[in-house]
Amino acid sequence: IKLQSLSGDIIIQAGADAAFGIQAQGTGDVLLQTRAADGDLVIQAALQSGAGHLSLLASDDIQLASTLKTSGAGSVYLLAANATHDASHGIEMTAGAGIQTSAGNVRMAALNQGDIRLTRIDAGNVSLLAERSILDANAAELNIVASQLRMEANTGTIGQADPMNGAPDQNLKAIET
Repeated sequence: IKLQSLSGDIIIQAGADAAFGIQAQGTGDVLLQTRAADGDLVIQAALQSGAGHLSLLASDDIQLASTLKTSGAGSVYLLAANATHDASHGIEMTAGAGIQTSAGNVRMAALNQGDIRLTRIDAGNVSLLAERSILDANAAELNIVASQLRMEANTGTIGQADPMNGAPDQNLKAIET
């Protein structure tokens, strides 16, 4: 399944069965891509692939308000180029959103002063690259379960200050093993 927008946003909502926005069977891949400078991807319903890959490529921002899931060895790739400086900056996962693979990889990249705001990722290997910061978007809940994790925040921080740990300028729970 390949869906590209040459102008504007792509918004995925639940279909007639209300369970999925897009579902690819077997080894089918899903590609969603915006090509206009201000093109956002707004995911409001689940995207699922059997053993295929899920690729979300936005010229501007990605707003994830549902789940992305591969049941097999498929990987999930999100790229937010953040071409327009507006209220959203990069990849934002909201409450209830998550990414899950059986054994596949997850790579998220937020470019051009973009942030990654995390809720939950459960995957084999996870790589996060933010031009600015990687931040928690689900309060006290666990953010990432993975065999291997790579996080890079070029000009910002990984995690927020946690005043509950007695040292408000540090976040001892940013990475917990």
